[in-house]
Amino acid sequence: MGCVCLAAMFLFFALARGNAAAGMGAILLSLFGSAFLLLSAYLLFYVRRFSVRVNDEAITVEHVTIRLSDVSGYRIITSGYVPTVVFLSKNPAVKKLSVELAVERRAELFEWIGERLTDVDAAAAAEDLASLIQDDNLGVSTEDKFAYLKRMRNVAKIVNGIAVALALLGVFRPRPYELVIACLAAYPFLALVSIRLSRGVIRFDTRQKDIHPSVLTGVLAPAGALALRALFDFQILAWGPFWLPFGFLTGLLFLTFLIVHRGIKLTRVSVAASVFFFVIYGYGATVTLNGLRDSAPSSVYPVQVLDKRVSSGKTTSYYLEVSPWGLRDAPNEVEVGSRMYARREVGDSVEIRVHEGILRLRWFEVRDRR
Repeated sequence: MGCVCLAAMFLFFALARGNAAAGMGAILLSLFGSAFLLLSAYLLFYVRRFSVRVNDEAITVEHVTIRLSDVSGYRIITSGYVPTVVFLSKNPAVKKLSVELAVERRAELFEWIGERLTDVDAAAAAEDLASLIQDDNLGVSTEDKFAYLKRMRNVAKIVNGIAVALALLGVFRPRPYELVIACLAAYPFLALVSIRLSRGVIRFDTRQKDIHPSVLTGVLAPAGALALRALFDFQILAWGPFWLPFGFLTGLLFLTFLIVHRGIKLTRVSVAASVFFFVIYGYGATVTLNGLRDSAPSSVYPVQVLDKRVSSGKTTSYYLEVSPWGLRDAPNEVEVGSRMYARREVGDSVEIRVHEGILRLRWFEVRDRR
């Protein structure tokens, strides 16, 4: 298409020589032609990512080849826009090979892979199923064990559903505030305890094709809501006292995670993911719990608005530049809500209230001057 547009452009130039309007049309046509040429080149480069060549000895994706004798199995990842097959290597020094399934003759490729290689996730699910059937703690008969598995799946759905509802309440309407924050802080522990109470049937995180239900949402949703509330509601004055309670709460949740998984095999991916989620929880819980039940008198500093600005991007933030106050001995910016930003103009007065915090993590808020 790009070549056609460029050819038409040259013809148009030849026929429209001396005609200004036609010359402008030729320029526009050349721009479209160039764009189509670039798009065609990009598509040719992009299609190379999906080129797969297979034979009885090796698999080649683009210019990378791995021998079948070096492949321990494969996984199908469906979390992206395009499903991806990942070929796992027996040799840790050999990189795994991935191919996105936007290929022609995909059904034939699936059939070829299934005949020669092991589906790692399906094999793990079959192993888990065999282990469940042999576990006499789940029931007497096989039917009892499958019934118990079904009940635990329903329990996990309830745990995750309550977590999502609580997280939505915490983000959009945290009323009563202290009760909602306390529930968000406690809920990840309850979600983890459900793993132990289920006799190991419920898991924190699961693989594809896993027979076990997961309560990952039950931990992640409240943790994320706490972190958002911490960002929305509190401006920390000094971060020094933050690290001790943060480490305690993060470590306590991680310790609970390890205790409830006693006797359950954990992968490095699950442990790494849990640490990431628990860090989010530790931040949100520390900052929000610090602001609850703070009975110490606050310090009030009257300040003048010197300037104001809006920062736009994925989110919109509103800032007032105010005169020096407290430990800030120079004009500085403070973040405010959209309503206060709209009410206040340069030259107006507001007040900064500094709170000690129950964890001695000092934070401040901007209010209209009384």
